[in-house]
Amino acid sequence: MSFSAAPKINVPSRFQDVAIYEKGEDVVLKIPFTGHPKPTARWLRDGEEIKSGGQYDIEIGPRHAFLTIKKVRPIPHLSQTETPHQVCMFLLSAHACSQLCFRLRRRMTVRTV
Repeated sequence: MSFSAAPKINVPSRFQDVAIYEKGEDVVLKIPFTGHPKPTARWLRDGEEIKSGGQYDIEIGPRHAFLTIKKVRPIPHLSQTETPHQVCMFLLSAHACSQLCFRLRRRMTVRTV
């Protein structure tokens, strides 16, 4: 006998609001989920699909989906604004989908002269 359960994302409290990061640091997003069989994950950043390789590492474990953004840097066309980047994760199974979107913003530094 087998059973299935739709994927469900358990949103960590730190992603309830804008997450702040420092320029040049690695950002690791660890998102807990449930679902059976284990769903697949798709990630998007500002509407563009993210693939593992280069600046990104993507993993999906038995109970967590991970996205590592290495040495975070602003996207050039957004770098002059304070608009946060939107990152979305989709968990997909044969019959259902669950979605989480959250915002990342680089910590703004003020230089005094």
